[in-house]
Amino acid sequence: MNYKKAIKQLDQKSEDLQDTYKQLEKKFKKLKKYEADEMMHAAHDYAFEKIDCLKCANCCKTIPPLIEPEDIKRLAKHLQITEKEFKQKYITKDEDGDLVLNIVPCMFLNKDNTCSIYSIRPKACAEYPFTNYTNCKKIFDTYILNAGTCLAVSDVLDQLSDDLLE
Repeated sequence: MNYKKAIKQLDQKSEDLQDTYKQLEKKFKKLKKYEADEMMHAAHDYAFEKIDCLKCANCCKTIPPLIEPEDIKRLAKHLQITEKEFKQKYITKDEDGDLVLNIVPCMFLNKDNTCSIYSIRPKACAEYPFTNYTNCKKIFDTYILNAGTCLAVSDVLDQLSDDLLE
């Protein structure tokens, strides 16, 4: 896979497929919870057999992750600064009023797309792209949003579309 080319095309693909994604969301939400989760998790597993996050890291390059109070404590301790200093140096509020890292690409992203704080990374980073969640019907709108950023989410939605919109 040519990751650079695929990433460049991702946003436009997502934009072009918004109507399809909305149709998919309606069908997906009609499934029973366990059926939806099973289908999503199978698509997640298949996508991650093909896609190597370390060759992409588009999420780390374009999306500031949500930061929870536990993240602030853990990261400040790791950096050997106070929580107040961490907030002042690294945190901002986004348009929704959520706390997020204030620098994109992420200041913890290494040149080889690895994470310098991987073992203590923010919860939002550890859980991204959320396609292995339980009760994934509740956050389907997040998948639609992330399809323009994450090759795996785009692949998952392609698989679900093939299965549900035939």
